[in-house]
Amino acid sequence: MADFRVDQAAGLRRMLGGGGLQVITFVAGCEGVGRSSAIANLGVALARLGREVLIIDEHGPGDDVASALGVQASYDLLHVMQRELPLARV
Repeated sequence: MADFRVDQAAGLRRMLGGGGLQVITFVAGCEGVGRSSAIANLGVALARLGREVLIIDEHGPGDDVASALGVQASYDLLHVMQRELPLARV
């Protein structure tokens, strides 16, 4: 049986404490479970700690992280893949 008295955030602190590139992936099995909100909150928290954050969201406008942050995305990753715009501009 699992011991729930341990520090559940210890793994997250270890993962975010080191230097270098970190990749964190979020997957939700269904709509409306708070994925965009969790990603937005984690991104803001990391940025406030001085970390560079890049969020790539495969959802369309209105159901994406940009909307959760109150930002209207003008371009998306498809523009980069089709070489219409550089990643830095997107």
